Amino acid sequence: MKCPKCGAETTEKFCPYCGSDLQQPQPTVQQPTSPQQNSIPKTGYSYASGANNAAPTYHSNSNSVSAKKKHSIIGIAAFILSFLGPLALIGVILAIIDLIKDKSKSHKHGLTIAALVIGGWMLISITTTKMLMKNYDALNTASNIAESNEATDSSKAVEEEPETTDITSESTEKEEQVTEPAENIESTANEEQVAESEENTESVENESISEEPTMTKDEFIASCAELNYKDIAREPEKYVGQNFYFTCYVNDVREGGLLSGYQKYFVTYAFDMDKAQKAVNDGWADDIQEAKYYGWDADICVWIMDNRDESDPDYIKVLNNDIITVYGTFTGMTETKNSLTNEKGEQVSLDVKYVDLLAQ
Repeated sequence: MKCPKCGAETTEKFCPYCGSDLQQPQPTVQQPTSPQQNSIPKTGYSYASGANNAAPTYHSNSNSVSAKKKHSIIGIAAFILSFLGPLALIGVILAIIDLIKDKSKSHKHGLTIAALVIGGWMLISITTTKMLMKNYDALNTASNIAESNEATDSSKAVEEEPETTDITSESTEKEEQVTEPAENIESTANEEQVAESEENTESVENESISEEPTMTKDEFIASCAELNYKDIAREPEKYVGQNFYFTCYVNDVREGGLLSGYQKYFVTYAFDMDKAQKAVNDGWADDIQEAKYYGWDADICVWIMDNRDESDPDYIKVLNNDIITVYGTFTGMTETKNSLTNEKGEQVSLDVKYVDLLAQ
């Protein structure tokens, strides 16, 4: 038992130290509190009872201090991936997962939101760049083909000019030969007769030279051999001036330029009618036009240069996606040039004379 007066511990009825009767109820003595004790908040500590214990006893309150929030591992990973180009898509997905998963808001989300913004911007930039590059490549291809056609047409025009000059010089020389006897007509009648006979002889020769042998459609088609792409591409000079026929799929029809010397030209690819017909027979396609991808050989590309007379009864207009057989003359390789890299190339071409329409 504890003495309420002196605070001594004892088991007797009377306190052996101060003589207080421990059986009598004692009035509770309230210890005075100092102003300093009253100014201290009572939350987080308590006062010990007893006369000799006036100082407050402090003890910690863990609930009064909140824990500091940190970024989640998913948020950090999403933020890093958002900078890594195509991996930005994974970063955006992780950021969305982090926001949905943390419903209690126990983590910071600054990096997660930044990952969403940066990753979205990165994906939009990549998509836009790819679309622009695709359009740029298409424009470059079209411009390269146009430039190659102009270069081909100009080269052919230059090659034809010397022939014209030679014919003009020959005619001029012959006119001089004719005029020289005419200037000497006044000398004698015999010389005049000789000059007249020479003039007649030369006129006959000129007419025979100017008249080129012509062939009918059947004769021209009969003179055509099947075009062997690899042989002509390997030794083109060996086949210049020869007639060939070529069965092809018309991929593109284009108008010729003012200086090209051709009304139109076609970009074509070799076509195997047997393969296309087999696809139709096997039920893979309803007709030859639908079976074009079974007979189309994209590795063999030939340019068809068209300068035919549209008023000719045998004229057949060629359109895109037509499947045709062309009969024409090989006049040489067509030069091509890449406008970006300045790389030059050559392409097999035919000057078309007649066309058979196989499918449209």
